Amino acid sequence: MYIEKSKVPPSFASIVDSIWEKLPNKPEYIGIFYDWSKVVGSYYSSISAPHKVLTSGKKKNLFLKVKKGYSLEIQYAIPHILDLVHKFLGKVYFSGIKIMQSD
Repeated sequence: MYIEKSKVPPSFASIVDSIWEKLPNKPEYIGIFYDWSKVVGSYYSSISAPHKVLTSGKKKNLFLKVKKGYSLEIQYAIPHILDLVHKFLGKVYFSGIKIMQSD
């Protein structure tokens, strides 16, 4: 009697990654959503997360969700965070960062 080994189905994340890699016009900045802790470090990534990008004319703003109580700290750190994001992307991409407080 022969029993065929069952194949492990691919994870949802691996399916999404394989589809994402094939998209022709994906935004350049998408890596910051996946690698936020690599971009800004463990401390800032523990109190903030990228939420969305909005474009108004030629300006692109990165919206961050920030834990309650840390908005002022992130506000003061915006120039530093922008520098880290632009280093990660390899060019100046965003005009600014907007803060959204989360619970």
